[in-house]
Amino acid sequence: MAGWKHHLRRAVAHLGSQPLLARAIGCSQSKISWLLKKAEKLDAEDALLIARAASGAVSHSQLRPGLWPAATALRASSLSPAQASPSQDAADEQLPRCRCAPRAGIGAFFADDGTAPRRRNP
Repeated sequence: MAGWKHHLRRAVAHLGSQPLLARAIGCSQSKISWLLKKAEKLDAEDALLIARAASGAVSHSQLRPGLWPAATALRASSLSPAQASPSQDAADEQLPRCRCAPRAGIGAFFADDGTAPRRRNP
């Protein structure tokens, strides 16, 4: 059995039954049964819906580990405040700088000083 099916079974057990899980994610009970018996993988959308319906009993990364890798062992609560929220300067240093001129924005289309682009007559 695929690893994600074990976690899907946990979600079913958490909610109580296949029909209750199906109702919670907006599908039929037969789809839940098919997922457990015959499906080779779970859609990303279904993984998110099941994780939300299971209220933390299973996570979307457990249902689709290839799409969402599991969280690292290092939790944010164990980080110092400086590590948990780096300064804006440090974040800015990592971003590439834009060398283009800023655009005029939508206001230029409504300017009354004669500089706004005009519609051409056919």
